[in-house]
Amino acid sequence: MTNLPPNSRIDLRDHVLYDKYQRFHTEKSYSNYKKLFERMVKGSISFEEYESLDRSIPDIRGCILLDVINGKSAEKSIDDLCDAFKYYKIDKEDHGYWYKRFGSGHLFSRITFSNLPDYVIGKIVEKCDIKSYLNLRNVSYGLRAIIDQQAPPCTHI
Repeated sequence: MTNLPPNSRIDLRDHVLYDKYQRFHTEKSYSNYKKLFERMVKGSISFEEYESLDRSIPDIRGCILLDVINGKSAEKSIDDLCDAFKYYKIDKEDHGYWYKRFGSGHLFSRITFSNLPDYVIGKIVEKCDIKSYLNLRNVSYGLRAIIDQQAPPCTHI
């Protein structure tokens, strides 16, 4: 078996299977693969390695990203994926989430707690009891600064 690119965020074997379903020749499929990695700013593997990829459990995010890149509608994308991976249940909500995310330009970057706006963190802090409030203050200096701007959740001492 070939070595996949390190830290690859998509499973190329599923991309190969999806392109086979769409009856793309290996050259066209490889061209699509190169588009994916140009978009994701990653290095690519050789054509020979690409030809040998195969897998049975799908991770369809790469296929969805390629559909977005190629301008395929969400409905057509889900229909094609369901046909290509007919032995696996494709979750429509999961597909919709990734289709919208990729369509808006957000690839695989994770959203972390520190990416939340201050007012959202403030809303979370408002829901905390005193023990949680004090524990949150000890998480980081940035979080402490946000928490200290709010009134503590206790009314009586």
